[in-house]
Amino acid sequence: MSVFAFVISAAAAAEEAHGEAGSAGLPQLDPASWPSQLFWLALTFGFLYWLMSSRFLPALGGAIEERRDRVADDLAHWLESVVHGGNGDK
Repeated sequence: MSVFAFVISAAAAAEEAHGEAGSAGLPQLDPASWPSQLFWLALTFGFLYWLMSSRFLPALGGAIEERRDRVADDLAHWLESVVHGGNGDK
């Protein structure tokens, strides 16, 4: 038996084994499953929104504020050194 014939027979056997599963189409487009999908979408979105707003965004905002303060302090020290006769190099 050639490889091509083997592949064809295996595909036919798989088609017979699965029966209606292959002809059902895309389950995510079946209107009967939409309420369940919308429920899980809302639940997942709500959880991720809560997680981002309570955990990650405050930490990120704190790091950005700390960096902004450090840059402002560094610029103030550099400006002070330039005004008082330095060349601005550290």
